[in-house]
Amino acid sequence: MLASVWFSLEGAPNAVKVFADFLPLTHLVAGARKIITEGATLADISYHLSILVAMSAVFLALGAYLFSWNTER
Repeated sequence: MLASVWFSLEGAPNAVKVFADFLPLTHLVAGARKIITEGATLADISYHLSILVAMSAVFLALGAYLFSWNTER
């Protein structure tokens, strides 16, 4: 809901906007909107792509670290 998919965060409090910037869907939607509405290239949305790549790397590393085939610890 906070990723600006269904409604704009223009009038939202600043704390909500900052929190929304930590959501991957926010950057995916922002990049897709620029491509669809402005005809942006991948270079134009490189900020959003770099955030998505960084989040993917962090979540992948965290998942690999926490995953275990053993149910006993």
